[in-house]
Amino acid sequence: MFDLLPTEVTENILNFYDYKDDPLSFYELRYVNKQFKNYVLSKTRIFPHIPFKYDKTSRISRRMNDFCCKKTSLETFEWLMKNKISFHLYHIRNLIMKNRMDVLRLGTKYFEFLDVLFNRFYMNDFNDLFTYSESTSPLIIAGTYGKLEVIRLLLDCSSYGNPYLNGIGALFELSVKHYHKHVLSYLIDNHYEKIKDKLNIKIFSIIQGFDNIEDILFYLVMSKKIIINERFLTCLITKNIYNDLFFYCFLNNDNNKNNNNDIIINKKNLLCHTIIYNNYDIFNFLLSEKRYNIESNFLSHLIVDNICLKTSEEFIMNLLNNHNNRIKRDIPLISICLQKNINDDFIIDLINNGFYYSYDEIEYVVKQKNLKLLKILVDSFKG
Repeated sequence: MFDLLPTEVTENILNFYDYKDDPLSFYELRYVNKQFKNYVLSKTRIFPHIPFKYDKTSRISRRMNDFCCKKTSLETFEWLMKNKISFHLYHIRNLIMKNRMDVLRLGTKYFEFLDVLFNRFYMNDFNDLFTYSESTSPLIIAGTYGKLEVIRLLLDCSSYGNPYLNGIGALFELSVKHYHKHVLSYLIDNHYEKIKDKLNIKIFSIIQGFDNIEDILFYLVMSKKIIINERFLTCLITKNIYNDLFFYCFLNNDNNKNNNNDIIINKKNLLCHTIIYNNYDIFNFLLSEKRYNIESNFLSHLIVDNICLKTSEEFIMNLLNNHNNRIKRDIPLISICLQKNINDDFIIDLINNGFYYSYDEIEYVVKQKNLKLLKILVDSFKG
């Protein structure tokens, strides 16, 4: 029926249409027919840019949220922006969450959208980590969910007067908190000077919290962007997956002191941590090629003092296979092996090599009803 109306009549109908309270309904008139579509899409700046107070229950707010959450065409968003329909931070939040980079890039061409995106009134969100979960700041939202493209858009658009540059520290905290390796890598590559102090403080949390981050750690070490000290090396030991990096740092220790002669690395403490955290690769490394000159008596007591319930069977086996000759015979290694359920053949080897045991170990084997091992213990017992 509308198709039969002259163009002038159609335009008069649309001119008198009251769309001020619901501009989105006016936009939907484009579906009536081709004339309506051409007329609606031809309009620009038909709404005054008066930022509304966000009310999530209002019809326009709900519909704007729907547009931002669904696969709405870029053409639709372009019409909204051309006609000065206000976006709120909550709408931008949804666009970020849905990874609508096409819409965000389009918005940077319109002053009204930019005014919301780069408004300074919510920049205090950068100061308190505990408020990040409630933040409407686009940078905080992008950092929380690891949206690197959005982060680049916000930080790289300008290096002068850009309020988001003040949020790089907060962004770093979020990358560590949420384990966003790609965001952390971007910040190190592009904004190192702004995060270097926090980086040296948080490097231990990064080592412990992240997996598969050896490439970043190697880069930081080789470019001397972090301080190599005993605590750093200890963290590498406890993580037990960055042993190659530990070897590199240890062997190049003089080059990694950053000209700070006050950095002293206690090798005894490192060795203790290898025992406590079952890192037998670094344990073997420290004891080889005279990297740590330690007397057999001292090493033996160090082993006994640091072996605990968490000590793995693999670590004990490594001791027996690779360091048997360096361990004093009077330490209770047989008792430790019994408690760790080490294979009988290794325990028998310890017995034959003269390692100490007492009535307690014999009693333990009796309770286990291990007759084969009991016979050897009794036959070799020296009282």
